[in-house]
Amino acid sequence: MHKIKEFLIKITRLIGWIFLSLKKKKENEVLILSNKKKHWFLGYYDVLLKRNSELFFHEVDIKEKKIPSKCKIMSINLQTMKTHKIANSQAVNWQLGSRLQIHGNDLVFNDCVSNKLCHYIYNLNKKDYIFCDTPFWSKNIKLNLTFTLDFGRLFQERPGYGYRGQMRSDLRDTLAILNYDCSEVLYLFHINQICSELSLPKNGYLNHIITNNDCSKIITTYNINKNGKRIVFPILLSISDLSLSTFDAGSTFSHPTFINQNKIFFFDGKGYVIIDLTNQIKKYLYKTKKDGHPTYIGKKHFITDTYPDKFSKMSIYEYKNGKIKNIFDHLNPPNYYGDNRCDFHPRVYKNSIILDLPYFSGRAIGVKSF
Repeated sequence: MHKIKEFLIKITRLIGWIFLSLKKKKENEVLILSNKKKHWFLGYYDVLLKRNSELFFHEVDIKEKKIPSKCKIMSINLQTMKTHKIANSQAVNWQLGSRLQIHGNDLVFNDCVSNKLCHYIYNLNKKDYIFCDTPFWSKNIKLNLTFTLDFGRLFQERPGYGYRGQMRSDLRDTLAILNYDCSEVLYLFHINQICSELSLPKNGYLNHIITNNDCSKIITTYNINKNGKRIVFPILLSISDLSLSTFDAGSTFSHPTFINQNKIFFFDGKGYVIIDLTNQIKKYLYKTKKDGHPTYIGKKHFITDTYPDKFSKMSIYEYKNGKIKNIFDHLNPPNYYGDNRCDFHPRVYKNSIILDLPYFSGRAIGVKSF
């Protein structure tokens, strides 16, 4: 049944792609960074990947169609367009990439060595590496912190997000906080502890880690796959007293981000909303049924994207003071679907948006002024 549904969606999107391609005059002006023999992509939108004129990205062989097995960590100078290979990685997927991100002078990315998940801290100035024997989700170099979860378990449940390989035994099925170089475990929360304290059903898994600016509050999601659907519970960890809590986010809890120490911005199935974690009062910024990957810029101002509609069209738009402004449209080739999909994942850098782009010929990176 699942295969029939997937086939019908691909056919519908192909028809839509052909029809809209014939109507389409010219794609919005965008600088396209690509290699005909490779996939070039950034990955998830919640990380910093630009340093001065250098943009860091993933390169995957064009033959890798579904879940990639390896990638190259690359950089491109946006002024000279010269590329440089930094490293190889065997921990990569289309959604998260290798969790490649910049912290100060460090470039950090996940890897898998001898079937054991790990990561490297590469100093861009000294050109040397620090090896860490666990994968990571995010870091805070100023506060000397690393945040991680079980990427091996995540791969079993959602291959588009996890990695092939084994977690360190003491970190399996946990939300863990370590110091920056991962030489010390600071806090550990096992998934059974989370379920017990919050009376959640068992046999789920964790995905995503989001922190506020001083890392005093952390949000992750506890996910249960039931009857072909995913049920998502928001989990809030307060570091001051190491307390765990959850809250009613609505029918959906998608793409949350902290906008200050106590408020988060997310999509709840009815629209983009802000919730105050101190009193759980929700206020809608913009009501829509279309989920996306939002970047909160300021009061009543954000940029987000949409997933492909049934005719393959996907968009990026700006919401500001109650008004919607379309920024970019693109047609999604129907072969990008499910774990193989290519979301825009737009990220805002001053006066430009940098995004991932799906083409029949492969994935590319776009730079769009706005």
